[in-house]
Amino acid sequence: MKSTNYRFTVQRKGKSDADFVNLKDAFVAGKGTTVEPQTYSYVDKSLAKAGKYSYRLKQQDLDKTVHYTQSLLVTIGVTGVMETAPRVFQLHQNYPNPFNPSTQIKFSVENTTLATVKVYNILGEEVATLFDGSAEAGRYYVATFDATGLASGVYFYRLTTKEKTDVRRMLLLR
Repeated sequence: MKSTNYRFTVQRKGKSDADFVNLKDAFVAGKGTTVEPQTYSYVDKSLAKAGKYSYRLKQQDLDKTVHYTQSLLVTIGVTGVMETAPRVFQLHQNYPNPFNPSTQIKFSVENTTLATVKVYNILGEEVATLFDGSAEAGRYYVATFDATGLASGVYFYRLTTKEKTDVRRMLLLR
């Protein structure tokens, strides 16, 4: 019998956790067996504090076979000081660039709005979501991208709001 993808469950492990745990409401329905590329996404809104977290996917097939992806380390950071920003939509160049293994991305928005900052590889595949939420006008946000476990190369990061989008390039050197 050929395996068919039934579902994915997003799992997270914190620095002090012994093992990965399933995240609440982290069930993502699979799309079976297909030759067409599929896109899945999940945003972890359950984090209570900054830190380093490992994420992985648990895939379950209809025949109950289970597979795990390689884990991805994500650093969640919150700056302690609110820095006043002009009321402009602006995506700054990451610093440092080139980087190894982490870099910071600074941005601001002209009006309070929902915003996302995502990182993509050279093939256009999403590798990380650094920010997904409400961004206030008149302040800077700083997102940290930790590329531990990713290959050297060119990556792109994109700031998106309902009204505007901006993309910049960065270089990971090992």
